[in-house]
Amino acid sequence: MSQTKQPKSIIYFILILFLSIKLFHLLTQKGISWDGSVYLEMGKYIFSAGKVGLWESSRPLIWPILLGALWKISLNPIIFGRLLQLIFSIGCICLTYLIAKNIFDEKTALISSFLLAFSPTFLFYSSTLLTGIPSTFFALVSVHFFIKQDYLKTGLFIGLSCMTRFLQLFIIIPLLTIILIKEKKKIKSIKGLAYGILIITIPYLTLNLILYKNPLYPFLLQSFMSKYTGWIFNQPLNFYFLSLFKENFIVMLALIGIPLIIIKPNKKKITLLSIFLLFFIFFSSIAHKETRFMVAFLPYLYIITAASIFACIKPLKKKKILLYSIIFLITVAWLIREIPQITAPSFKEYPEFQNYLNNKETSGNIWISSPIFIANSDKKAEEPIYYPLYNTKKIAQLKTRINQADHILLNTCDILPCPKTDKECEKETTIWINSIKEELKTVYSQKEKECEYFIFQKAIS
Repeated sequence: MSQTKQPKSIIYFILILFLSIKLFHLLTQKGISWDGSVYLEMGKYIFSAGKVGLWESSRPLIWPILLGALWKISLNPIIFGRLLQLIFSIGCICLTYLIAKNIFDEKTALISSFLLAFSPTFLFYSSTLLTGIPSTFFALVSVHFFIKQDYLKTGLFIGLSCMTRFLQLFIIIPLLTIILIKEKKKIKSIKGLAYGILIITIPYLTLNLILYKNPLYPFLLQSFMSKYTGWIFNQPLNFYFLSLFKENFIVMLALIGIPLIIIKPNKKKITLLSIFLLFFIFFSSIAHKETRFMVAFLPYLYIITAASIFACIKPLKKKKILLYSIIFLITVAWLIREIPQITAPSFKEYPEFQNYLNNKETSGNIWISSPIFIANSDKKAEEPIYYPLYNTKKIAQLKTRINQADHILLNTCDILPCPKTDKECEKETTIWINSIKEELKTVYSQKEKECEYFIFQKAIS
């Protein structure tokens, strides 16, 4: 086999193996994630003109539009949404290969795409209907064009990435900095970047102005929610460092690659390193930490790791027996550590709630404490109890409108514990639930550990 064909056959093998694992996952995967349910229901809301689904104004729109389009053409949006996300995942692997090849060489490209494809985090979240994978795909396309110095296309895909997940807009910081430092035609390059971003974002900002009287309202609301919600996911500063080590100890070699890039920098390598450091430092600095956030920087990290591997083994090239022995031992250790972590996505299902909503007779004003409840139905949630922040102020609002609710589907673990600063919230929650029991009929009640499940229905007079 020729040298030109061999790398192509290897990358095809990586993709086929990745697809084999993911197709098995798709057959065994259970449930749908919270955020995935939100994006799905927002898509239904868009394509039904507000008759079905729910709306969260703090979310970007590209992923809901794609999922909603699947629903609109009568495809199962959960199944085909997973397949669509799988396509984006393959795109991420291919782009990681192309970027690494452009910056380093073919061997680095193959290893980095291999490490990404079989990262437990990447594998798990590549079919969960979340925005991490598609937004990272668009971000990688923007980096690909940035390296090729096509700044208009760079801006277009930064815009698409941001409109899929707001946090991806941060990628503009290192790219703009590199243009200012390295580019000769700074103004022309910045204009191209800006035009590309504005082409994508101006329609969204205009829509915000019409809907909310403020073009930045979703960004401001998302910032507020990031600050005051998600406290149950608060983790220490070293969370991502430890998570990466537990997932794949080989990434520790990136600690060698980072100084090598700094010592012998060039525009392409600095682009790669600065994007990784930006996301890693940012996500580490905020209290709310989850492994799914790592998807945003894993491609860049694995390219640096792959380059580090070859930098380490370069002195051993003449001692082939020692080199192959080390590679063999590392591979075996990696497989022993990696394989048990590769599991199909599985989320809690709520059959009682879903069956209740699938009943044709269930109509009217529906309140829910979780978007997962309506993910398998074509009903509309008039009141997401949890959104945008569940606290005493929200409880007071709900109390005044209790007579409007025809159905209330409630899991107390969706809304509790309350914010630590809100001392009256848990007490008010108990009072509020008792008032619901007086106003509405309890048609389902179940307790599981600390969680209480209720379905309340307005009595037919």
